[in-house]
Amino acid sequence: MLKSTILKYFPKSVNLYGDIKMMWFHRSLKPEKVELPNGMSIYADWHEPRGKGLIKGKAMGQPNIKKWWKYCVETSKPTCVIDVGLNYGEILFHIPYPNETTTIVGVEANPSLFVFLNKSLEAHPDKNKIKLLNKLASSDNSQNIPFYIDKKSSGRSTALEVNFVKDASTTQIDSIRLDEYLINSKSELSRIVFKIDVEGFEPFVLQGMENLWDKAEQTFGCIEFNLVSLTNNSIDVEAYLMKINTFFHTAIFLHEGSIIPLTSLTLENLRQNVPYEILETDILLFSRKESCGELMTHFNSTH
Repeated sequence: MLKSTILKYFPKSVNLYGDIKMMWFHRSLKPEKVELPNGMSIYADWHEPRGKGLIKGKAMGQPNIKKWWKYCVETSKPTCVIDVGLNYGEILFHIPYPNETTTIVGVEANPSLFVFLNKSLEAHPDKNKIKLLNKLASSDNSQNIPFYIDKKSSGRSTALEVNFVKDASTTQIDSIRLDEYLINSKSELSRIVFKIDVEGFEPFVLQGMENLWDKAEQTFGCIEFNLVSLTNNSIDVEAYLMKINTFFHTAIFLHEGSIIPLTSLTLENLRQNVPYEILETDILLFSRKESCGELMTHFNSTH
């Protein structure tokens, strides 16, 4: 009762106490390093809300996405992993990678995060296999594309003109087709694991990766889906979902960790199966239909 009363009437004091406690623990006025239980380290900006939240939360967020990523990497032993929309690299840097993984690519358009991404890179045991790109993954290679950086939380930054960012700074960033980049770099692409979380820009990223799918024997993917972002920017949602269907088997990955396999990825199926007022969820992509069942068995056995 006392704790809830203090939180209700003195939230700023509670936050300040939490900040002081964290500074004392790190012996620093601006802590930036999170040491994970498995020995990995992640760095973030204490003076940016998303970064401070990551540090104070000991990088324990997005547990289901991390569990999915770890499962896919450990079971498929991918030759190539791709994380588009790195932010602070909480997904990419939280595990080591098998010897079979020879190419690790992280893409982030926000240049202000690279001071911390480079520190996480240097601390990672597979740093020699990791390439960080300060680019906008997209459907073409272009220069000076506007990118809107959320001043309140880096996690909401986006390349979409109509977005949820109320207070943004705009920078110019070059875009890149990832399929061309990876093919030209002679990367081994027989098994791919990828994640795309770019605040509604996912259709353009996927379009710029299309030439990878016929080169891979096995592919696992996870993409964010937000109907409001897509429709606000006049993106043909049905055409986008139909294109995904031509390459992948799919499943819905709900926030609480449930996996719902789909016979076909359509807007109607998403509306019927996503139990949220706003149609926002993650979608899992599989090159092999049986991979979905194997993943569901794994998740059910470890919940």
